[in-house]
Amino acid sequence: MVTGLAYKRSNIFSKRILAGKSPYRFPEVLLSVLGGDAAIVENLPYFNRQCGTQGYFEGRYSSLCDHDNRIIGGLAVIHDSTERKWAEEKLLESEKRFKMVMHQLPAAIEVYDLNGLLIGVNRAYEDS
Repeated sequence: MVTGLAYKRSNIFSKRILAGKSPYRFPEVLLSVLGGDAAIVENLPYFNRQCGTQGYFEGRYSSLCDHDNRIIGGLAVIHDSTERKWAEEKLLESEKRFKMVMHQLPAAIEVYDLNGLLIGVNRAYEDS
C-alpha cells in the first residue's frame, strides 16, 4: 500500500512532525533537500510499535521544482530494507565462521575462483 503525506514547509518542525532529537539527522537531510540537494540514507533502523519489531529502511530524497526551477516541495521514496540488512549480517557471520574453520584446519587448503585464479590459502598451507 502506498500512502502520501503533505506538509507545509512552515509546519515541518512544529506539530511534532519532526520534533525532538533524531539520531538519523533527518531534519538536516530534509533541510538539505528543500535547499536543492538530493540525499540517500541507507540501513537506518526503525521500530514497529504494532508488531514490536525492529527493521531497517533506506530513503531517497530530492527536491521538486516548478517550471522556473523554484523549489516547491520534496519527494521521498522509502523502501524497507530489513530483509536485505539481515541477509548482509548473516552473510558476514557466515564468512567469519568459514574463515575461522578454514584457518584452523590442519590440512593445507587452496581456494580458487571460477577462472582458476588462486584467491586464498589457509595457515597450514602457508606453514608448509
